[in-house]
Amino acid sequence: MKKIVWSISFTLLLGFGLLVGFLLNPQLMYGNTTTYKNITIHHRGELNQDLKQIIDLSLNTVAQSELFDDDFNSHLCLNQGIYPQVVQAVLGDDVFTAFGNKVVVLGTPDEAFNRFRKWDRSLSYSQFLSHALLHNLQFQHHGLWDANPLGRHPQWKWEGYVEYQVLGDLATLEDLVKLITPPETDDFTWIELSEEQGTIKRHVKYLALVKYGFEVLAWDYDALMHATTTEDELLSELLLHVHL
Repeated sequence: MKKIVWSISFTLLLGFGLLVGFLLNPQLMYGNTTTYKNITIHHRGELNQDLKQIIDLSLNTVAQSELFDDDFNSHLCLNQGIYPQVVQAVLGDDVFTAFGNKVVVLGTPDEAFNRFRKWDRSLSYSQFLSHALLHNLQFQHHGLWDANPLGRHPQWKWEGYVEYQVLGDLATLEDLVKLITPPETDDFTWIELSEEQGTIKRHVKYLALVKYGFEVLAWDYDALMHATTTEDELLSELLLHVHL
C-alpha cells in the first residue's frame, strides 16, 4: 500500500514539475524569439509589423509607474500554437494572462491597428497589454511570495492600481462615481471610458478607489498596499467626498 501511495505521489509531483517547467519556458513551444526593448516576444512565423508600435504605446504607459525601472523585462507569448491553450486550461480564460514575468495573449488579432478580439468584442491591444505588463511589474516589485495570488492583496488594490495607471486620466472622480452607482448594472457590465478603451464596472470601481487614494489622500503605491481601510469604507468615503 505504501508503495502505491508513494508511486502516485511521485507521479503527481513529476507531472506538476513538468507543467511548471512548461509554463516557465515558453520558448520551447515557439519557433521564434524576438527581443524588442524590454520585451521578449515568442512567436511563430513573421511578426505583425504593428506589434512593435503597440509595444511602444504600452511601455510608455508602464514607464509612468513608480515601480518601473530599467531592469524590467517581460516575455510576450502570442496566441499561436499549444502554449496559450495550456495556459488558458491551467490558469483560466482571460483577455491577456499575466503571471510572473510572462504575458500570454488569449485574444485574436483584429485587422484594425491596435485592436484585437475577445468575447465578441473589439478591444484595445495596448490597453490590455499595458494592464498585463503592469502586473508583471508588480510581481517584480513584490516577489513571488508577496505578489498575488500568494500575497493575497485585496483585488481593489491589486487591480485598481493597474487600472489607474492605464485608464486613470480618462475620467474625473465625479464621472467615475456616476458610472459605478447605477443599481441596474452588475459588476460585469462593460463601460466605455473613451472611444477606444473600456473595462468592466467592477474594475471601474477599483479604479475610482485608487484614484481617490492617490489624488485626494496623496497615497503612493506603498501607502495603497498597506492601507487598512476596507473597500467598502473607502467607497463610502469617496461617495461623501464627491457629493460635498
